[in-house]
Amino acid sequence: MTGIVRTEYFVLDTGPLLEYFVWQCDKQYNSTWLSTIQTMALKDEISKKGFHTFLDQHKGRLITSSGVIAELQGHVLRAGGNTMELQRRFWILVQTQMYQLEFLENTHRIVDMTTDMLIKLGPVDTSIIEIAKSNMSSYKRFIVLTSDSGVFKRCTEEEVPVQWITDTIEQFIEESL
Repeated sequence: MTGIVRTEYFVLDTGPLLEYFVWQCDKQYNSTWLSTIQTMALKDEISKKGFHTFLDQHKGRLITSSGVIAELQGHVLRAGGNTMELQRRFWILVQTQMYQLEFLENTHRIVDMTTDMLIKLGPVDTSIIEIAKSNMSSYKRFIVLTSDSGVFKRCTEEEVPVQWITDTIEQFIEESL
């Protein structure tokens, strides 16, 4: 008897996407205006390039929520991106990258969210977990990629596949060598 081969989809939390877009923006524009944003997962050039390759190899199977995109805006503004030109550069880069990576953007309605989870995690984190839960099928496996311990814990409790972004990148880099 053969097992079912399930296609893996990755639901990305704010942290990994923010770090990726900050790195891409700094690299493309050779600027430091986003340098106040701390990176946790993409600590060195190897992990940054590894994550870039990981995303590229999973085109069309990358998902995030509209809330995650909205959180990016808050981080950009707190980093001093309150000038029109800085925001234009950042958002054009985000739009271009998401288009090239064939990112799917999903919205999970707040009325459909689990109230207990909503209270503990808020709407953004709840939405990525709910997206992963509601899209599971016998042929698809949705994995939440995060650097947030609260999200990781709740995914584990809800039996939603979850991976630390750092572990995913390290494993991907090892398998690619």
